[in-house]
Formats: sequence, C-alpha cells, structure tokens
Amino acid sequence: MNIPNRFFRSVIAAGVVTILAVGSAQAAKTVRANAGVGPKHPMNDVSLPALFKHEEEKTNGGLTFKHYTGGSLLTLKATMNGLRDGIADLGVIVYSYHRGELRATQILADLSNLGKDAAVMAGVSTEFYLLKCPQCVTERHAQGIVSLAGYTSAPYVIISKDKITTLEEIKGKKIRTGGGSFGLWGQHVGATEVNIPVNEMFDAFSAGVIEAGVQTIGGLRSYGFWDPAKHVTDLKLGSFSAATLAAVGRDFWKGLTTEERAAMLEGTLVAMGKHIEAYDEDVNSIMAPAKEKGVQIHEPGADLQKATDEFDASSIGRAKTLAVEQHGVEGGAQLVDEFVALVDKWNKLIKPVRNDYTAIQALLKREIYDKIDPATWGM
Repeated sequence: MNIPNRFFRSVIAAGVVTILAVGSAQAAKTVRANAGVGPKHPMNDVSLPALFKHEEEKTNGGLTFKHYTGGSLLTLKATMNGLRDGIADLGVIVYSYHRGELRATQILADLSNLGKDAAVMAGVSTEFYLLKCPQCVTERHAQGIVSLAGYTSAPYVIISKDKITTLEEIKGKKIRTGGGSFGLWGQHVGATEVNIPVNEMFDAFSAGVIEAGVQTIGGLRSYGFWDPAKHVTDLKLGSFSAATLAAVGRDFWKGLTTEERAAMLEGTLVAMGKHIEAYDEDVNSIMAPAKEKGVQIHEPGADLQKATDEFDASSIGRAKTLAVEQHGVEGGAQLVDEFVALVDKWNKLIKPVRNDYTAIQALLKREIYDKIDPATWGM
C-alpha cells in the first residue's frame, strides 16, 4: 500500500510534540508548601503567595506550588520532621517547638523580647540564622532542613477575656505565651503559663483553658480571637522571631538546580518584604473592626510596665546563662553578644527607611542574600 510521505511527516511531528510535552512535564517540579497557621494569617494570605509567584515566573513554570494551610498537610509542630521525611518540600517551622534538637537556634527565642519592630527583626533573625550562627546552620542540617530566611511577627501584646493592666490583674492568670522569652516574662509577672500551639488558642479561650494569650494584635482577626476575648493590653512584649518564613527539606534542596535554588532565595527575599508590609497593614487596619467587635484597648499600668522593663533589662545575661547551662551551646555567650549587636545594627539600618518597603528589601539583599551562593548553600 502506498502511503503518502505527508502522513509520515505528520506522525513524526506529532511524536516530537508528544516527546516535548512529556519532557516538559517531567522537568516541572511541584513544590508542596506547608504553613500550619490559618489561611488568613499574613504568611498564607500574602507572604508565601508572593514567594510562589516570583519563583514560578523566574523558572518559567519549572517550579509550581501546591499550598497547604491550617494543618491540612502538617501541623506547625510536625513540619520540621515532615520536611526531613519529604512529606512537604517547603514549610514554616517554629523553632521553639524543637528546643532539644535546635539548641543554638533557641537563643533567638530567648531574646525575642528585644525586638520591638517587625522590620528590624526580619533583618536580625535572618542574618543571625543564615550568616552569624554557624551552630544554628549545622543543627538544622542535621535535622534534614535548610532555612532560607528568618521570621518576624508584629510586636506581641496581651489579648485577654478580662481586662489586664496591672500586676495584680495578671497574677495567676492562665496565659498562653508561646515559650521562649514570652514564657519567661509570664513567669516574671506571676502568670501561669499554658503551653499550646497558637492555632489552638481560640478553642482554649472558648473552653476556659486560657484566660489570656500573648500574640500580635492582628490575631484578633486572623485567628478570630475577638470573639472569645474582648480586651487588648498594648504592652510591647517583643516580636516573635524563633521561626523561619521559609525552610526546605535538605534532600529536596539538593535536588534543585543552581538556578532553581537562586530563584527560591530571590522569592524568599520578595516574600520577606511583603511579609513586613502585611504585618504593618494588619496592625494599622485592625483598630476599627476590633472596636466594632466590642474589643477594648488598654494601656498597661505603671507597675506592669515597670516589671516588663526590668525583665527586658535582665534578658541578655539570662539568655547567656540559658544558652550555656541549659541548652549546652558551645560559644553560647558569644552568640548572644552577636545577636544583640545585630539588633543594634538593624535598628540603625531600618530607622531611616522604615516605611519604604522597597528600601528595606534592598537592605536585606545587600546585607544577607548577596552573601549566599546558591551553588553551595545548604549542600
């Protein structure tokens, strides 16, 4: 039978298209990204989507993302091991949940009270974790993870069912602090600490397990705390920084090309800028709807403020003792000094550009990410 040449040409062309399509599909990588906080949290609503968008564009679709929130894939506590075991590829890790495995990393948890500004602590936590604390890098690698950034929250305040403005009113109150410096502060002012994850606070308020919690004021909305808790005491307790905005499993990281790792680091930098802006917006926009919900905002009484100031003043010496004697960190006292120096450095860097998020991102790039080689980092 005489089959026209154009038939063979069409069959060959179709085969080439199919091979190219299969090859493209095989080249594309779907990154399973897990953030165990709720979907309305700035991380899930703003920061991580900015990271995904940047990386998908930078890799021309070579990296795509499936985003899991609120514990639908992994809880906050399970994320570190989940990244190590390949259940997720990228995730948000709260380091203070892993005090036994990440001992040097706890220095930042024990000094979170020194950070009163989210933009400052974004720089401090990221530079400390990635460049200034080799012990932190080593112990994370031993757990099978690579951190791509630090993390910072807006300053923590007291959210409570009943008004708390004095030492007498906080004494004996069952309060969720989140550990680290916030737990130590709770002990200092006579509160009774309840150790539960942040995403369990709403139910704990409703069930009477806790009477107060230390959290950002934006938590009124992102976690719905303004339903069971109607009082906020604007006592600046520090910015929670004992976490990472983005970490990856080390095996996953090694499986990326150098170009993909570079895109991941660039995307993390973009996400950090968006993260700071989102927290600022969250704080600035919360007052009106909070008042509509019946939330009352209070200033701390003189004795509660004084006790908090005294706690802050003693925190550096206490952190050194904890690092050396409790956590057993070699060179722990020197790492605490390094951290304190970074707080001073980033306060000076951020102050002139505090409301310019492009300038803040440029500082993070110059001081941190330009010093990281994606060909060797985390390998």
